[in-house]
Amino acid sequence: MNNELRSSHYGSGDIVLGNKITYPSELTPENLFPIAEDIFRKIRNSDIATAKTIIDAIKKLPATPVARKFVDVLNTAILASENALTSGIDELYTLAKEDDLSDKLRDVVFSVIMLIEFKNNNHENAIAIYSQSPKKKYSHMFYLQCLATEDEINDFWNENQPLVSVDELYAISIGASRVKNQISAKNFATILVERAPTPINSILLNYITVLELAEKYHNIDLLSLDKDVYDQVISCINDTITFLEAYPENKWLLYSLSNLVMLVKANHYQLIQTIAKYKDKISAINQSVTDFVDMLFSFDETAPLTLRDIKEDDELTSGSLIVLLEAAAKGTYIKENIKQLILNTDLKQDNYIKNLPFNYQLISLKAKLLLNDSNDHINKNRIKEDLAIFIPLAHKDKTSLSGNGLVNLCDDLLWLDLAKESFDLLEPRLPENLWPSRLVIAYFESLIRAEKLTTLTECLSRIDKTLWDHYTWLLQARIDIAYNSWPQAIIALEEAIKKNDDNSYPWLLLIRCTLKTAPATAITILERIPKTVFSSFDTHTLSLLRLISNKVDPHFSEKIISEKFISSPQKFASILLQTHFSSLTGYQAKKANELNTQYPDKVIRAIKLIRNGVEEEKVILDITPDKEQGALLSAHTEYGDLLANLAIDEEDVYVMDRVKIIEELNPYHVIFRYALNIVSEKPDINFPIKKIEVPSDPELMFQKIKDEFSQYDHQSREEHIINCQNVPLYLKANELEKGKPVKSILKLLTSQRVNKSLSLPEGEVDHPEQFITDIHGIIYFALTHSDITLRKSRSKLIITNETKTCIDNWLTEVENPSYLSIGVRDDHLFRITAEDIQSSTASIRDSLNNLLDYCEVHSVPVADTPDTLLNVKEFLDASVYSTMKYVLFTKTPYFIIDDSFSALIKSLDSEIKIVNSIVFTSHLLEHLPLPIRLKNFQCHVETYLPMYISYKDCIALANSDDEQHVTLVTKIFQIHANPFNNFNSLCSLFTHAVSLPLFSVYINHYKKRRPLSLDNAITVLFNTCCQGVVNASDGRTAEERLVTFTKLIVDDRIYPQGFISFIFSIFSSFAQGHFLDISYMNKLINDVKTKKSLGANSTMANEASN
Repeated sequence: MNNELRSSHYGSGDIVLGNKITYPSELTPENLFPIAEDIFRKIRNSDIATAKTIIDAIKKLPATPVARKFVDVLNTAILASENALTSGIDELYTLAKEDDLSDKLRDVVFSVIMLIEFKNNNHENAIAIYSQSPKKKYSHMFYLQCLATEDEINDFWNENQPLVSVDELYAISIGASRVKNQISAKNFATILVERAPTPINSILLNYITVLELAEKYHNIDLLSLDKDVYDQVISCINDTITFLEAYPENKWLLYSLSNLVMLVKANHYQLIQTIAKYKDKISAINQSVTDFVDMLFSFDETAPLTLRDIKEDDELTSGSLIVLLEAAAKGTYIKENIKQLILNTDLKQDNYIKNLPFNYQLISLKAKLLLNDSNDHINKNRIKEDLAIFIPLAHKDKTSLSGNGLVNLCDDLLWLDLAKESFDLLEPRLPENLWPSRLVIAYFESLIRAEKLTTLTECLSRIDKTLWDHYTWLLQARIDIAYNSWPQAIIALEEAIKKNDDNSYPWLLLIRCTLKTAPATAITILERIPKTVFSSFDTHTLSLLRLISNKVDPHFSEKIISEKFISSPQKFASILLQTHFSSLTGYQAKKANELNTQYPDKVIRAIKLIRNGVEEEKVILDITPDKEQGALLSAHTEYGDLLANLAIDEEDVYVMDRVKIIEELNPYHVIFRYALNIVSEKPDINFPIKKIEVPSDPELMFQKIKDEFSQYDHQSREEHIINCQNVPLYLKANELEKGKPVKSILKLLTSQRVNKSLSLPEGEVDHPEQFITDIHGIIYFALTHSDITLRKSRSKLIITNETKTCIDNWLTEVENPSYLSIGVRDDHLFRITAEDIQSSTASIRDSLNNLLDYCEVHSVPVADTPDTLLNVKEFLDASVYSTMKYVLFTKTPYFIIDDSFSALIKSLDSEIKIVNSIVFTSHLLEHLPLPIRLKNFQCHVETYLPMYISYKDCIALANSDDEQHVTLVTKIFQIHANPFNNFNSLCSLFTHAVSLPLFSVYINHYKKRRPLSLDNAITVLFNTCCQGVVNASDGRTAEERLVTFTKLIVDDRIYPQGFISFIFSIFSSFAQGHFLDISYMNKLINDVKTKKSLGANSTMANEASN
């Protein structure tokens, strides 16, 4: 859109104030003057239709010849005002010479002649005509409005100020605006409105105000304006839209609308919608404005583009990007091939002003596509690279892109943790005098996310506190929280809530701060939270409910989310379950396990019934019948009314069904079970859960699991336990070998199937000064030989007497010289002797004995054991149960190796601290001697037992002359095909791993200094690395990635040409064996040769043909 301001100063004369005239019985020149004034009034008001109606009416009246000609003059004025007449003024000149015309009527004729000459851009002729006119009211008004110079207007005002009429004020207001003196024009129009406060005069003042703002600020984005100017613009927009409803034909309003769009751009949705409504009228005034609006709405009435029209081999255009942006914003599924097309499309860097909107749309779309996949580091890094190009270009043109558009983009960037890019993008757009506009608040949010607290504090200090809004106070509170200034944060949050109590975020922070300062009073906050806070569910709302559920009152959250679930079961099923399960591990776990007697709104009753012999559970609700779903029934149906009023054990017949109520239920139980059914039938990617048909009571749940295990014979039962994916390791161990926990745990921790799904917990304590563990942790330490480094550490290990007993019992058993085990496997008899068992357990027995020597054995304190722990006693071995009791009473940090079991520990007492097993074991394992580390690596390869393996160790193994070491790292790479999310890092690791070994293979090919078996092992390692490169995903083809890997290996000038040829040969063999495009790879290599020589004939094809 061009920067042409639209102002109109060729009006048809002045408005005549007063009441509508009464038509005479015969027209004469004298009695036509009031009619002329009435017509000019209509023209000035843009009421052309009424003016034409008057002309049609008076043409039918008897009239003198001169009067008839004068009527034609008035009709000519109407046509000229519509730009429908710009010639044919000879008759007017003739009439102006009529003796029968009075000076005031002749003045009207001259004013019309001046209008026509002015419209024909014959300004000098118009001025000459004025000099010959009677210089009465209309010719003079027209001259002031359309022809007078700035000095003439000022002189007129200064000489006649006390006596200037309303009509003259109207004329000089327009005249001053025409000569670009908007200050005087606005002053004249303001006085006009004060003296004659009519809508038409207010419309003129609004027009002049808009023109003044547009001329002064058209190069500044709306959101970058100071607050006083911004408020003026918004006031003008509101006035223009309001006036247009009553005066849709008024030219000043249409000009104002046009100029406002030029000033505001796409920053005001209602304004754009209004422009679209008046599109045809505006196009006659300023076509570029309507072109701009068409671009915003992507108007193509003949062939509108749809999502289905976009193909993966198409070149993206602004039109297709708009369609895709709309789809992404609505959450519409976009095919993966289209998604990759978008993510792989580069910015247009030529003609940056023209392509700025396209680049903005492309980056916005890429960001939206990654909102649900923020861990896609490759594409996120591409967006960062795009922004590095885009931001400097956007800074060069601060008007093409709307502030609101940039804020929307920055909202998405913050979701992707691109806070620095966000504030870099917004900073140049800040107003000179900061105030809490949407753009400024977005900038502040970017600062706090980027941890620029000093800058943010300084910015907030520049804003007058009388201007602070809800978001400003909220930001201040977050700064206080960052400094642990809880009381100050509470004060700021209370101010934020005063400004807006419908936002969930300040309530969330207020409860957090209160829990820090006065936890007991947190519950009093709940009664202050308006229900409107929960009307929309964003991340903060969900976090608020979870915080309340875990640390304040789980029944409060349970009720709120259940009510949301009743209104939309499919949407809130997973949210309901997540919050419920979370509450079971929170501070309020005890209350969470109690019955909630505060039923959800609209619940009438919950029942278990028998219908035709089948049990069903239903909740009867005060909802409309169309909201019924599954277990949720409306009481406003015949069936629902029947169930609402049927007594327990009462039986009735509905249609052909016999119905009997057998039990009154807690509605929450029915709601939870129904939610679980929904999630099981339609899994939620954000909350993966698999339904197991077990009772909700913990005791019955564990009994059910026990019963499931017991129904198999020993071998199939053992396989069933090991293969079961939904039972914690600790429960499996107890069931696998009753009373023999060490034997059970060894079986489980040496099972690949078990270890594939085993996750070490990331607890709160990284490096504990002292900690306790159970038999599972002890066995893990023994299997990984961590006893060696643990004994040298400063961490004190505690175990219970029961754990020591478990170890002692197992050691006694396996060290028994008369040990003999006999069994049947695959229809074959087998036995294990004492010698067998002692030989196979020698290493772990040594480690266990070392751990027993190092650890401190403590007794469990004597105290009342909570019922929650007693209820699960039979399902746990003595070691685990005693350790849990010890942790519960002493709050000693607990080392656990099963993340799924840590939830149960937390449910006992939220103050229990869990050791960060990942960090802690990494520290222990990396300091082991190399031979021990090699044993661990072999254990990991054979069992998949989770453990720390450094990249440095992998490279060292690959560069070893020991064939077994090379084979070992090959298997590690096969298990962990891509340990990086970044392709470049993957290539770097593989390059360091295979470059030197491959060179040694090349040398040995000629000197034969070592067995070929080592060379073969290195070749297998090389192929494994190649496979990892091919399988990686970075948006490029496998061939492109493989060539990149090849170049990294040979990109060293110390290598001889023969080695380079050798490398290409083995790469070629791999490529052929995996059906890759050799010719394309050759092309990629040849493209590089112009930049850096790789030697003669260094291509895949040449080597492949040898």
